[in-house]
Amino acid sequence: MDIGTLLGIQVKGLETQLTTELIGMEEGEYLILKMPPLRELGLTATILYRGNDISVKYKHKGTIFGFSSHILGFITNPVQLIFVDYPSKFESFGLQSNKRIPCHLHAHVKISDNLIEGSITDISASGCHFVADIQNIEHYLKSIETDREISITFKVPVLEKKLTITSVQKNIRKNASDIGIGIEFINMDIDTKAILSGSLLKMKNNSNE
Repeated sequence: MDIGTLLGIQVKGLETQLTTELIGMEEGEYLILKMPPLRELGLTATILYRGNDISVKYKHKGTIFGFSSHILGFITNPVQLIFVDYPSKFESFGLQSNKRIPCHLHAHVKISDNLIEGSITDISASGCHFVADIQNIEHYLKSIETDREISITFKVPVLEKKLTITSVQKNIRKNASDIGIGIEFINMDIDTKAILSGSLLKMKNNSNE
C-alpha cells in the first residue's frame, strides 16, 4: 500500500462508504489518513470517534485488497488527519465493488468543444455506459474514437450532486437508433470519488429493497 493510495472506508454504524487518501504510516504501528469530505455527504465528524471499528478496501494493480482496523485518534491543525491502527492482516477480493448498477441518468458528454445529450444506462465506481440518440450525435461521429479523452456530466441520484468527470471512451456500439459509448472514469479527485461512492452504495441498497 503506497502513500497516496485512495481508500474506501466503511465505518461501523454508517451505511455510506467514505473515500479518503493514505497520507503516511509508521509500519506496524499506525496509518495516517486524510479526513474524508464529510460535509459534502451531509455527515459530521462525530461518526469518526476514537475506538470505532472500520473496514478498508483499496485497489492495487487490478486487485482489491482490504483490512479491518479501528480509529486511534485525530489532529485538526494544520490539517485534519485520522490515525488508524496498522492492520494485522490484509485480504484480497474480487472486483465486485466495480459491478455495474443499472440506471437511467440524464447526462451529457463533452467531446472536443461539442456537448452531446444522452443518458447513462449503467454505472460503477470506474465507469459507465452512455447512450445518445443517433440524431443527437451523428454530426460528431468522427470525434468518437476509442481511448479519446472526454468529460461526462451528470447528477448522481439520491445525493443530488452534479459531477463532471474526466473520462476516456473505451468502446463504441452503433445501431440504427442510437450510439452507446463505454466510458472509463479517470483522474477523479478524492471529493468526487467520495460523492460517487456514496451515491452508488445508496443506489445498490435501494435496488435490494
